[in-house]
Amino acid sequence: MVAIDFYLNETTRHAQLILPPVSPLERDHFDLVFQLFAVRNAPRWSPAVFVPPRGTQTDAQIVLQLARRLRAARGLSGRAIAVLHRALLALDPERGLRLVLDLALRTGPMGSLRHPFKGLTLGKLRRHPHGIDLGPMEACLADRLRSTATGKKMTIDLAPQELVDELHRAERSLLDAAPELMLIGRREARTLNSWSHNLPKLVSGRDRCVLHLHTKDAQARGIKDQGVVKLASRVGTLSVVARLSEHVMPGVVTLPHGYGHGREGIRMTLATRHAGVSINDLTDPGEIDPLSGTAILNGVPVSIEPGSAGDNE
Repeated sequence: MVAIDFYLNETTRHAQLILPPVSPLERDHFDLVFQLFAVRNAPRWSPAVFVPPRGTQTDAQIVLQLARRLRAARGLSGRAIAVLHRALLALDPERGLRLVLDLALRTGPMGSLRHPFKGLTLGKLRRHPHGIDLGPMEACLADRLRSTATGKKMTIDLAPQELVDELHRAERSLLDAAPELMLIGRREARTLNSWSHNLPKLVSGRDRCVLHLHTKDAQARGIKDQGVVKLASRVGTLSVVARLSEHVMPGVVTLPHGYGHGREGIRMTLATRHAGVSINDLTDPGEIDPLSGTAILNGVPVSIEPGSAGDNE
């Protein structure tokens, strides 16, 4: 296992090789992934805030060197790709990425190639540090389908038999008796992912790794607000502080994700002082989505009872 991470955390402690990149503030950034969830088309370029320490590597440098070496180790052909890898490494991967991004912006639907006087370029984005609002997101699937049809009639099956069968199975499952309590995950406002628990400003204040449950469920089980409870599923048991809430549905309890920093081998000094418990200790590895094969991380049947801080197993 090879990991690219600047922390030795719950996951990377299992790696045979860890390649540490620079921090997010020591490299340029163009938001691409989260644009897929946006409601407005607002591209933004964020330059590096700090100069990386000497001898460090950016994600681009690490990935390009891995690609070049893996390609050579596997004996893969493709002289053009090999030359491209060497050229980008010689040019400086970060500069190479900027050139690639500039080309993508210019040739995109809002780029300068289609709109010569007002289209997007990387230079234009850099002159607008807060981004450029291009208006609401627009549908593009139809255009893509037309461009790939190559003049021939294209048929898209909107109801594959596998999906139809799965819908019938899901419908039948609604008739099953619901568990008394079901566990779902939660994302706290200060928690992007587990690495944010190692930043002082993001772990200050009240404890956020607590179990939220409805007041009626708590009263029925003799659980008090801020009391420690024993939470158990088919595969695990842990103890956690309960917080009563009217914002959680009766029959549902919720834990935040990304905690559980008390395991052996973790080197996150601040996070280990706010270790919390891991919701993954209760999710059942035997329960998977039958169609896609992905893990089921929400709707885990659990039981809860008053406990003490020493109940963890």
